[in-house]
Amino acid sequence: MSWQKKKSRRRRRLIGGLLVLVVLVAGGAWNSLFRVVPVEYADDVENFKHGTIGIEESAGIPYWVWLVLPRVFPEHLPGPGGYTSLGMVWEEGSELPVGFSKMEVGFPRVGANCSFCHTGTYRTAPDAPRQVVPGGPSTTADTQGYLRFLIAAANDPRFTADNLMPEIEYLVRLSPAERSLYRNVLIPQTRRGILETARDYAWMEAQPRWGPGRIDPFNPVKVGVLRRPIDGTIGNSDMMPIWSLDERDGSDLHWDGLNGSIREVVLSSALGDGTSRSVLDLATMERLEDWLRTLRPPAYPFPIAAALAEEGRSVYQQNCTGCHGEPGNWAGRMVPVAAAGESEGLERIATDPYRVRMWDQASAETYNRYASGYDWKFEGFQDQDAYAAVPLTGIWLRAPYLHNGSVPTLWHLFRPEERPERFYRGYDVFDPLQVGFRYDVAEEGVRQFFLYDTALPGNSNAGHAYGSALPEEEKVALVEYLKTL
Repeated sequence: MSWQKKKSRRRRRLIGGLLVLVVLVAGGAWNSLFRVVPVEYADDVENFKHGTIGIEESAGIPYWVWLVLPRVFPEHLPGPGGYTSLGMVWEEGSELPVGFSKMEVGFPRVGANCSFCHTGTYRTAPDAPRQVVPGGPSTTADTQGYLRFLIAAANDPRFTADNLMPEIEYLVRLSPAERSLYRNVLIPQTRRGILETARDYAWMEAQPRWGPGRIDPFNPVKVGVLRRPIDGTIGNSDMMPIWSLDERDGSDLHWDGLNGSIREVVLSSALGDGTSRSVLDLATMERLEDWLRTLRPPAYPFPIAAALAEEGRSVYQQNCTGCHGEPGNWAGRMVPVAAAGESEGLERIATDPYRVRMWDQASAETYNRYASGYDWKFEGFQDQDAYAAVPLTGIWLRAPYLHNGSVPTLWHLFRPEERPERFYRGYDVFDPLQVGFRYDVAEEGVRQFFLYDTALPGNSNAGHAYGSALPEEEKVALVEYLKTL
């Protein structure tokens, strides 16, 4: 064989070997960074608490980084207890708090899901066990506090591999390749990603705090998803229950009726939480929707005076069903809202108007175009400038009341002149006398509760004076009946 032929053969072998090496390296990189291992729970309740809605692929945080952040930056949390200091529910035996999922996308990543905001809790006494209610509105979760903690940590100069790696390796034995991945890629990229999120949420620092059990759900969508200009509007509102969705078919949904399709509300909620359009799993969303349609709230946990509740049924039918009963009249439809001094025809409910002013027609039209080119579509987003008259299923567990959570109990709802100007939120011990959560408690152990001020923009407790003119005995009977819903 000639020298030239031998040289050519060696060159081909070398190129072939290099190609194999490139394939192996590329395959290893793909496996380390992008390989998706789906996670799904057979049990619907567990799937709701810890199943994925797709956020891990687009906005997930590396699990081990997420886990050590409270250990490295405890001063950026409101108190001891790690993530539980933010009102998260961490059930015994669970790897993650309720509302968080863990999925492998090349490496383990953590993301939030719908149950973060939509899992209620209550205790019948301070020393009673905490009851966890999937689909109920959260009373304790401080979503803004969680976001602020991540941002504060990312802005801290100690957010470096040198500081985080020892804490991670204290908890888990990483391979040399994994150590290199975390040190050189994942920790720096996580910090950059959080700081990018901080820029998208900078607008919220000029507004009243959300506080536990509340959220501004659509300004983040306007600014961060639809790239609409920051307009200074305030959408702070209570988290809504998402049980019994079958009762809402054909109704206006969300507090301000910005969409009437349950399917679109479920899909857009995943997008609002951070799921990318390209990874939105329609089968996962359909399973969630089907389950929520049949999920029911728990029964009232204290004795109910049956005869008094029966008297209250008549009061309810005469005074409340026009808005909150079977479909018809205002039930399931929009009730106009207006500030004092606006046209008399709009002064129907007179609750705080900030939430309805947050959403506009331009945002609705932009969102309806958002799904263009995908296998799903949006066509139901709208601007109504009104609040939805919602069913009262499980109303006993939905305190504080009104769309912005400005009235602590049902007792106060029917006595507008007695509504407190300031009260504490975030305590989940239930008060069966006034029907709502204890609102006069500033702290429990080391945990501090949130002082809600009705004088701040978006926090007004005015309006919805329906039932306030009833005789006292009818108010008492009405509240007793509401416990049965």
